[in-house]
Amino acid sequence: RLNGRRSKNRMENICICAVQSPFVYGGAEILIETLRSELARRNFRTEVINIPFKSHPILDVKKGCLLWRLIDLTNFNDLKIDLVIATKFPSYLVKHPNKVTWLFHQYRQAYELAGTEYSALREDNGQENREESSFRESLWQIDRKALLESKQIYTISKNVSNRLKKYNQIDSVPLYPPPKNQEKFYRGEFGNYVLSVGRLDPIKRVELLVEAMRYVVPEVRGIIVGRGPEKDTLTEMAQRYESGHRITFRDFVSDQELFDLYANALCVYFAPFDEDFGFITIESFL
Repeated sequence: RLNGRRSKNRMENICICAVQSPFVYGGAEILIETLRSELARRNFRTEVINIPFKSHPILDVKKGCLLWRLIDLTNFNDLKIDLVIATKFPSYLVKHPNKVTWLFHQYRQAYELAGTEYSALREDNGQENREESSFRESLWQIDRKALLESKQIYTISKNVSNRLKKYNQIDSVPLYPPPKNQEKFYRGEFGNYVLSVGRLDPIKRVELLVEAMRYVVPEVRGIIVGRGPEKDTLTEMAQRYESGHRITFRDFVSDQELFDLYANALCVYFAPFDEDFGFITIESFL
């Protein structure tokens, strides 16, 4: 339910605040597309404000925070913006008198990923330096201030809500997003392949599947669908383990191919580190 009353004479104007990594398309982008589509279907005039964001080094993270904080979304060319919906870090730093946050995730390197191999806030020895530690502590305060400006705070999962409560002492309500095209998923036969779907990032831990394929029976194959910086590493690993001939890497598949792959998989592999929500889990059960 949206805050504020809609005008009887015109459509309510809503801006969705999004963060984009160029050439990256995943769960967050699907969520934004679906949200915009659903709002438009309900006759709201909706625009997505999409700003590129670099997650490291720290100076660029600070620039991204400042950029969102300085944006004025109250009106454009005398067009009043009635509502802004913030999503993931740092979009919720935007100022607006009627801001609602649907939190995808915060800057995870400063929270639950701090001190892990998945955090950019560490040196080669795995330890934070003084600047990184200071930035992390400051960011907790910045997030708390900006998020509490929201009229309502929702998250995409109970896991995200738990983090928000643990680190920022902020209560929120999980609002689970439905999978895209959920009506098109179907059940087929159990095939002879293990399916992995998603971006090939270290935090997704797809290397565990590649390694595990060394130990499965020869009849079982692996199909890995996705792009990302780990693609070459995973391919080389498969060749080194002499299981490359049983693992197929697919950069892209059509929607219908993806439905078919899910429907006929022996099982679906999904083992990221402390995932926010995970469309893959939901899709694999449809």
